Order: sequence, then C-alpha cells, then structure tokens
Amino acid sequence: MHSNELIIRRTESGDLKNILELVQKTIRRSYADFYPKEALDYFLIYHSLESLHSDFETSYMLTAVQNDSIIGTGTLSGGTIKRVFIHPDVQRTGCGKQIMEVIEHKAKKMHLEYLELHASLPSKAFYDNRAYKTQKYCKLPVENNLTLDYYHMGKMLRTVKHPPVVNLNDKTFFVIRNDGPDTEVTDETSFTFTQVDELVTAEYHGGMVENGQLTGYMDGAMMVFHFDQIDTSGQRNSGNSIDAVEILKNGKIRLIDRWKWETKRGEGYCILETND
Repeated sequence: MHSNELIIRRTESGDLKNILELVQKTIRRSYADFYPKEALDYFLIYHSLESLHSDFETSYMLTAVQNDSIIGTGTLSGGTIKRVFIHPDVQRTGCGKQIMEVIEHKAKKMHLEYLELHASLPSKAFYDNRAYKTQKYCKLPVENNLTLDYYHMGKMLRTVKHPPVVNLNDKTFFVIRNDGPDTEVTDETSFTFTQVDELVTAEYHGGMVENGQLTGYMDGAMMVFHFDQIDTSGQRNSGNSIDAVEILKNGKIRLIDRWKWETKRGEGYCILETND
C-alpha cells in the first residue's frame, strides 16, 4: 500500500473533530470569494460538532484519508447528500468524485430512486459535471439584510418509464380535502411547485404547517415524493407519498395524494387542485 493512496471509509467517532476542522477550513478558504462574512458565519454555525455527531449516529457518513490525514468527507442522509467537503489543497484531484461515487453506489443499494442536495455557489459546477440538475436558486436570509445563496439540485438514479404528463413549474395548489389521523395539511395550506424535467419539488405552508417541502419526481401521470414539514408548534416530521396526476376538463390540475408518516404513525388521502 502506497502512503499517498486515497482511502474512503465509513466515518469513525474519532474522526469527527478532524472533520469539523476540515469543514471550517474549507468554508473559510474556498467560500470567501463567493459569500459575505455573514454567510460564512452561518455556514460555520450550521456545520457544528453537534450536527456532525447527529449525522454520524443517523446517516451514512464517509471519511477520505490520504497520507494519514483526513482530506474529505460526505454524508448520505435518507435521499439527501450533505456536507461534501474536500480540503482546499487537494480539490480537483478526484477525491470529491470518488466520495460521490461511493455515496451514489450506496444509494442504489438502498433502492433510492433519486437524490437531492443543496450546492454552494463554488460547488455547483462540480455537481453539474455529475449530472445533477438545478431545480431552484435559493436565498437564505442572514444578518445585516444579506443572503446566503445556493442551488437546490437533484438527480434520478433510474430512468423514468414515461415522460411527465404536465409541467407543474410555478403552479400553486390548494387542498380540497385531507383525510387521516394527525393531519397538519388543511384547506388553509397551499403548495407552490418547481419542476425541471421529471424532478419535482414544492414548498408549502398554511394551516398547521409552518413550512414544508416535497421532493420527488414525476413518471407519466404518477408522482413519488418525500415530504418534510415543521408544524406551527415547531415539531418536525416527515413521510412519503404517491400522487396520481389528473388534468380536469376545466383545465385545472388535480393531485390525488396518498401519504404516510415515517416519523410517527398515520396515513391518509389528500386531494389538491389548482385554481385555474
């Protein structure tokens, strides 16, 4: 074994402090030309040792080692790729590519059909080259009326069987009915969709939902989603749903949604429609 061989392995608990140092160093050096100080501070607080410990306990976390030093990391949490960081001195040497290959291979073994991620401004080109599609350009408010800008991106891990029957981009849906226990989505909840090819996302709020997000894809007249929402009391829960897409005679679009919580018990049936 050569001393400079790149090894990518599951993260060990003893790696976490070194990974934190790697992440902080990369943010300070690689992001400084793209973000104001207020955004850098947000990144540094967000990627805390506590968040690393949480992901270590619940997610698939990788560590890249070369010459006995940690030079990279990446995490798969459900269907979301998080915290892919490569030491600034070894960027563009293939380490990030290899981490992504391991993550995507793991995702396929888990039978995941798509992946999503949030890409920083300097990392977007890297994900473009790995066939991730930009779904939305996002702005997160930070201090002093500034923003942290990033891209919501996604990638299918399988080919859909049928082209989407409709494009939901910029369309807003309202709830007609929602049956089932612990329903937080009510007729006061509205959904605004973004769609790029087969990849579909939506943000929603209102009723008992403070904010929520759907992420998934459309295959013909069927959509598959994962949803994550925070209710008005601050509780966070998530689940999965399958939607049938109908185009009504009056031109409206109807979604017939069968949903099921994954973080608590309960499932139900929801109907959403556009106003026009």
